[in-house]
Amino acid sequence: MQEEQRLKLEAYVVALKKSGTPTAGVSPTPSPASDASTGSEARSDSPGRARGSICKSADQGKVYGYYAKITYRTLSFTTRIHPGLEEAIDDHIVLNEIVEHWAKAGTKGSNVTPFDDQVIDAVRTVLGSHKLDPNQFFRSVSICISASHWVGRCIQVYFPTLKEALDATKRVESAAYPPVLVGGHPTPDYTPEKAADQWSRMKKVIVDLQTASGRLSACQAEADLWRLERAHAPQHAQKVWKIHQARAKRSRTFSSGNKPKMCPEQKILRKLEQIIARWARELAKERKARQKKSSHDAASLRKRRWDGVESFQDFKRRCGAVQT
Repeated sequence: MQEEQRLKLEAYVVALKKSGTPTAGVSPTPSPASDASTGSEARSDSPGRARGSICKSADQGKVYGYYAKITYRTLSFTTRIHPGLEEAIDDHIVLNEIVEHWAKAGTKGSNVTPFDDQVIDAVRTVLGSHKLDPNQFFRSVSICISASHWVGRCIQVYFPTLKEALDATKRVESAAYPPVLVGGHPTPDYTPEKAADQWSRMKKVIVDLQTASGRLSACQAEADLWRLERAHAPQHAQKVWKIHQARAKRSRTFSSGNKPKMCPEQKILRKLEQIIARWARELAKERKARQKKSSHDAASLRKRRWDGVESFQDFKRRCGAVQT
């Protein structure tokens, strides 16, 4: 990195910190790109915060260029590759403006703008002000499909245009409706069977989206999902068990809260039963201690018996009868 490029990058990072806007920061160390159909999970920490970086496109030590990337909600934008770092920084600034415009559109007024209209309006407005063509500015747009409950991670699918990504988002939302999990928490309608049915519908859509570009065959996409499911199977079973336990606990709490009030005689009887149960536990504890002591004494007695195999002097020395 040249001195001029480093100073420009540092000035940009300082400007972002001073502005205090909920935009993504820049990673001083470029991270490698990944064009896999099911890439690593790229989901923002919260709906109101974006996450972005400036990445380096390299292979075996050879650097091909730099590009910017930002993720907001369920969409991830990747820009064109530039030979220099300055152009990638400029693209990252534009991406932050798009996210900021998008975030403001989602909170403007009482009427909530549809998701697609928010994204399209933000991209059209910001890129239009910079006189940039979306087809040339974006190298790819990916969607993040939430599948943590079934495979423990988010599945990312890449598309060449924003329109294809938004259409894919609609297909995924349609396959996941009605949702049995919201924000990672089960809805009142959740059952393991309904969750499995929802995942089955989502898998079909994911396989169709991954195979549409021709990068993967249906068998390869299904095999990738199967490996993710198999690796996450123990954690998935634990999640289902925890949901069952939480529901059973809430059910017991609700039923105990609706119990009829007991009369004084019933309260006294219940108190006596608790005292007797406590007394029985203490007796069992003492009995177990006596049995343990008896077993220890019997073992000690067997140890102190001379079996005739060892010499009598060694036996007395072992038992402490002879001082050595």
